[in-house]
Amino acid sequence: MMKKSTLTTLFICVIVAMQTAISCSPAADNGAQLRRERLRNLDDSITVLAPSVLDSINSAIDNTQQMLAKKQANNTITTSDSLALQEYRMCLARYYWLSDHPEKADTIVQDIINFAYRQDGGYYDKHKVCRSERLNSLLANAFQLKAARNHNFHREPKQTLQLYTESYRLLFRSDNKEALPKACANLADAYIQVNDIPGAAKWYCRALFLVDSLELPKKENITLYMGLAQIYLSLHDFRTAQIYYNETERYFDLMSPQMQAYHVNNLGNFYYYTKNYPKALDTFKRMERLLIKRGMTNKFDMYLCRINLADVYLNLGQIDEARHCLELCEPYFHKNGDATALYYCNTIHIGIAARQGNAAEVERVLRSEHLAHEMPYTMVNIRNQYMRQYYEQKGNYRQAYVNLQANINYDDSLEHNRSNMRSAEIMSRFTADTLKLHHDLALEHKNAMIQTANMKTTVAVSVA
Repeated sequence: MMKKSTLTTLFICVIVAMQTAISCSPAADNGAQLRRERLRNLDDSITVLAPSVLDSINSAIDNTQQMLAKKQANNTITTSDSLALQEYRMCLARYYWLSDHPEKADTIVQDIINFAYRQDGGYYDKHKVCRSERLNSLLANAFQLKAARNHNFHREPKQTLQLYTESYRLLFRSDNKEALPKACANLADAYIQVNDIPGAAKWYCRALFLVDSLELPKKENITLYMGLAQIYLSLHDFRTAQIYYNETERYFDLMSPQMQAYHVNNLGNFYYYTKNYPKALDTFKRMERLLIKRGMTNKFDMYLCRINLADVYLNLGQIDEARHCLELCEPYFHKNGDATALYYCNTIHIGIAARQGNAAEVERVLRSEHLAHEMPYTMVNIRNQYMRQYYEQKGNYRQAYVNLQANINYDDSLEHNRSNMRSAEIMSRFTADTLKLHHDLALEHKNAMIQTANMKTTVAVSVA
């Protein structure tokens, strides 16, 4: 009798456990899943700038505002309702950021940040994190977009790093952890902009590590390979850099239009720095065709393409084409106050004048500059090459030698070598860590399979 009772009890427990497992998706979870799916669909449409996406976003905002007005009248409004409106406004900000008028995103993003700060009685101000995962996700996205505005136009590099870092920290406490690798990649790009190659290497490696540990689709690795290629390019390991560029190229059709342009631009830079100027020209012309085909002729990427084309044309001796490209892009950088891009434009002007033996024009350009911050070393290095041509034409070989020696001294400097060694060490350790991670994941997968098999056996025996 005792045995029968025990078996009956065990059977009932198994049935209850199975029913509980089956019914562990309450309506709230279904609602959250539907909400995330709607936002993901909008995000996908924004990424490719689908023609109807702006109407879809505005329609979602209008419907949500109407719902909020009704709930407010009935005094039934919740934080979740208000969050829904801000999430759709975040979509609108992202659309503007990728459109011809990125400045329209600024006010929306700041409004969203202020909204998040006000929630739960100023909880974020005290704890530097929001109370809800959903709000953390919203605030992280706002910080990302604000940082991206700075990053693109080379503004406030310290603030850019702080915003990206804060976004990364919030995503760990959010309902959108799959966005962590992209946050790492953005941080890595920001470190490259401030000449911190070890910092960039660390964050690119962490991004790839997270793609593996979160078991995200392998296509998430694609754009990260470009970042690793940049690291190896900075280390003058051209062979490994090209391996990563080739690996990225294999998945070109899976990328968004923006990431396709980013990849082709980086590939053009690779050929430029390896002094393969004909190949660099072909690659930047490919980028230009891609942007025209995608209807992205008035966006930042096109002006970036043109300034790079100007420098390549200069190195190929095609002065008129170089000038024409500068005429097309320079007003845009003046309008947006991009000091680094304008420094590069002036560098190309100096290169053109040096080629033509026009010393007065070189001196005029130099006098017109008022540098507010330190320029990236790559930009300074390009400038120095053209300045040496200028000094040699003037017969000022002593200054040409001083200029060359400054470059050599930097390349041989303890700081530079330490930076390169640190970057190489990080990349080497990353390879070992990744192999170990893959081993651990395979072991966990095997253990999970064994546990599943044991559970099935237990249920089958219990039912029997």
